[in-house]
Amino acid sequence: MGILLSSGLAGMAFGALCLAPLADRIGRRKLTLAGLAVASSRSTRTTGAGACPSL
Repeated sequence: MGILLSSGLAGMAFGALCLAPLADRIGRRKLTLAGLAVASSRSTRTTGAGACPSL
């Protein structure tokens, strides 16, 4: 479970540092909608996970 939380924090740090300039360049709305689509698809896929290791 700890590796999942660590991966989430690492992903948030990456997004904040690397994707913020991209959001300024192409627009925050487009990037927000793309992020929402990715998060929704990943959340839907986790419903099929039987146990924590299969995540």
